Amino acid sequence: MDRPTFVLAAMAAAGAEARFDPVRLQKYFFLLDRELDAECGGPHFDFRPYQYGPFDRAVYAQFDRLVREGLAVVDKSRQYRLYSLSEEGFERGKRAAASLPERASRYMASASAWLFSLDVPALLLSIYEYAPNMAIQAVRPEVVETRRLGAWKAPFLRGMARSVDWAGTLSRSRDVRPSGSAALARHWSVVGGYLRAAMKRADSQGTQAGLLLSGPDEKKGRDQAGLRCHAY
Repeated sequence: MDRPTFVLAAMAAAGAEARFDPVRLQKYFFLLDRELDAECGGPHFDFRPYQYGPFDRAVYAQFDRLVREGLAVVDKSRQYRLYSLSEEGFERGKRAAASLPERASRYMASASAWLFSLDVPALLLSIYEYAPNMAIQAVRPEVVETRRLGAWKAPFLRGMARSVDWAGTLSRSRDVRPSGSAALARHWSVVGGYLRAAMKRADSQGTQAGLLLSGPDEKKGRDQAGLRCHAY
């Protein structure tokens, strides 16, 4: 299977409504390249360690070509681009996915569902644990959470203080933070992001990493069934 067909099949297996942000797009094809190389004639990309783990610019380049052919859509109207298939691209992708071994199509569907079940910090931590060699330049998950919610967000203790400051006395400063219920919700979100990342780092056994490997694989030293995806 060539690279364009592989990309179409993988995107179609994720569902007609799937819209991938850049982080999930890169991690999706990283997992597929690692786990389905035999079934899909891969690897199709050359992933290297980067700020958010495995990354290959060729993933975006391939989508740009599919967009020019009318087979894919890149939504640039949001803070982060969203990658999806056009109707024609989805139909072609479905046919390509149907030609794959059953294990490959099932893995694509479960991997994409798992990706969307996690927020970005939890997803990155799971990928870092699955492929430590891809985390050597990576930012910490809690830093990602803070950036995602905006550079102006309070650090952990300040966020906790604002969360219980019902009178709003801590918000009477000249800044651009939202007030009222919006501020409360956003600060609790920051606190939650830090707590989630801290708990996952503390789980030394990896039981909640989201990626469970079992059994040897003579070819890769990994489970023959590949990466098992779990929502938690």
